[in-house]
Amino acid sequence: MGLFVMAYHWESIFWLYIATGLQECVAGLYALSHSAIVAQLAQSDAQLNKATTLEGLTWSAMQAFGAAASGWMVGTMGIRTCFVVDGISYIISALLLGLSLARTKWRLKKEKSQIHMFQLAKATLQRRHFKNSIPW
Repeated sequence: MGLFVMAYHWESIFWLYIATGLQECVAGLYALSHSAIVAQLAQSDAQLNKATTLEGLTWSAMQAFGAAASGWMVGTMGIRTCFVVDGISYIISALLLGLSLARTKWRLKKEKSQIHMFQLAKATLQRRHFKNSIPW
């Protein structure tokens, strides 16, 4: 996004092409990884069909809504405000992603400690059972 701001500020078509090219490269990587994740999460062909249908409907609805909203914003508030709103939305997305990753790490750490506690309890019970079963 910063390159788009620079291209706008410098009124440079060269930087606009560079920014667009980089954005499309990243979008291509995102599309491939997103499709792969959806395919891995689906447990059957029926679920995969439902997931891709819902994904397509959501994508189409957001494209229509986003185009209408951005057209209204540019017309009423100007292009600079649109860049600011876009930047803020990326910051919010990054914060939410960071919170989600932190929560996932915390949950995995908690599950790992619970598994470790279970293994210790199991080993303790086995030792007690073995110790009590010795006749002498």
